[in-house]
Amino acid sequence: MITSFTPGESTFVSRNDRYWDGAPFLDGVRFSVSADAGADKSVDALTSGTLDVAYLRDQRAVVAALGKRLPGRSIVLDAGATELMNMGAGGSMPATRYLRVRQAIAAAIDPSVVQERVTGSRAGSSADLFGTTRDLSPGAPGQVYDPERARALVAEAKSNGWNGKVRYLCDNSPSGQARAIAIETMLKAVDIEPVIDTTKDAAGVGNVLAVTKDFDLVCASLGFVADAASGKSDGSTLAALTRQLVSTSTTNAIGWQNSRVDAAVLALRAARTESERRQATQVIVEESVIDVPFVVTGAPQLYVAYTTKVRGVLATAGSRVLLDDAWLASTPSG
Repeated sequence: MITSFTPGESTFVSRNDRYWDGAPFLDGVRFSVSADAGADKSVDALTSGTLDVAYLRDQRAVVAALGKRLPGRSIVLDAGATELMNMGAGGSMPATRYLRVRQAIAAAIDPSVVQERVTGSRAGSSADLFGTTRDLSPGAPGQVYDPERARALVAEAKSNGWNGKVRYLCDNSPSGQARAIAIETMLKAVDIEPVIDTTKDAAGVGNVLAVTKDFDLVCASLGFVADAASGKSDGSTLAALTRQLVSTSTTNAIGWQNSRVDAAVLALRAARTESERRQATQVIVEESVIDVPFVVTGAPQLYVAYTTKVRGVLATAGSRVLLDDAWLASTPSG
């Protein structure tokens, strides 16, 4: 039961003794808002005992937590690092509403460079929409890095009246700022003039995506979940596809309208075999290469990390965990 709520800071949930499966072990749980969106400060809070559980989204923080041997739940997000392009969502008039501009941006971006800038390693870089999800990946290629083609497309778009400018929005986390530097460098290399904005936190970027639509290109996550151990998708992937890519979805933030993709998502919902699922996802990949609504740059690993005193946390779909049977030991494990 919620007993206190401080906007932007924390929510405290006290134990409900009438919970359907019996009273939880813990007296309560405080959910605190991280000031760094699951980056280094969150790891520090875990190791100092300020936090017992933390959702780590920053790639360097995940590496640090694994290096400290903190227990937890590891997942991989296919298309978890994606540059979304505004195709005219909500009646907006972005530079990226033009196909040639989107094609030029896609050809200018090397996923391995983005990943290396963000994490210090090229591991996890990928242009594939479903690259690590074994039961969904059709093996069809995604966007291809080709700077020479990008320069030719830029020249063509400029000859048709484009001023060469693209607004790029990313959050102010360490990873977000590193990502923006990588994108800025590559766009400049093909004669695109990027206008970079890293002044907003993750919530602020989310508000632009969901409400104002005042962007051309934005760092984001489509986020199709694969279990890090099995490599298989979970039930959240179909929901994410429906929510983000179907033409009629109210949460389609980029304004992509594609009837073949809509039909493919319906086919994926009805699919009974792995082959049928891959046939559906192949259509989605192929149409994304044609229309260029986004550029996939990586499949980052996320980590729900615990201190070594935490027991009984149950991992479910995606990054979700259940705490009804969780408890704190008096001494650390291991």
